[in-house]
Amino acid sequence: MHKTYTSEQNDDCPSDERQRLADPSERIDFVCRQCGGCCTNTTPYVTPLDVWRLARFLDISTSNIIRKHLIIIETDLPGVANMGRVPLLALRMAGRGRSQLHSKQCVFLNRETHRCTVYAARPLSCRMFPAGLQHSTDGNGDSPEKNFHYVLVQPLPECNGYGAGCNTLQQYLAGDVHDDDLDCWRQYTDLMVRTFQGNDLASNEDFADSFLAAIFDLDGRDGADFNACFEQGRNLVTGWLA
Repeated sequence: MHKTYTSEQNDDCPSDERQRLADPSERIDFVCRQCGGCCTNTTPYVTPLDVWRLARFLDISTSNIIRKHLIIIETDLPGVANMGRVPLLALRMAGRGRSQLHSKQCVFLNRETHRCTVYAARPLSCRMFPAGLQHSTDGNGDSPEKNFHYVLVQPLPECNGYGAGCNTLQQYLAGDVHDDDLDCWRQYTDLMVRTFQGNDLASNEDFADSFLAAIFDLDGRDGADFNACFEQGRNLVTGWLA
């Protein structure tokens, strides 16, 4: 799997200045209008579970999802101390958008209808927008056993969803965000912190490629169950760190 990704430095990723902590009970002034705005000029990160679902939805392998539709983004992890930039996988953006000369849109967005072609299997970051998750290093996140806080990101000018809706953040997310999504995100982020905090391993391109391949390209693992395959990938990485 080495060298099969397209590596890209990203300076537009959400940082501590571009997002704020949010309480699940607070009301958000947002409703999805299916305008395609959050698919434009943004960086939707993916989890291993996202890649697994996309591969099965499109009936192709996880390696083909990675090679054809994803890129490596090097970014920081807001809220995590003593941590340099880490490698993440994100949906590939391509082409020109309809409203800005140099805008780029997600490869899964239909340019005619402005609808997502993989909507039923869209990644967690797409389903959560305009919310997100941030790793909690103090163990006092929204749910201590899950080690995360909810965040709200800065409004995207391309999105028409702002200014309507009165649900709480928790109600807004309830239909599309499930325990298996949150568990995978927590395990994935915890593994990144354990792997890259306090060292320069992320700057080693071969190691970064191997790390991503181990936990994202799961079709080569034993069994057909995601949790079993993901655990094998995590164990492989932790074995390297022992």
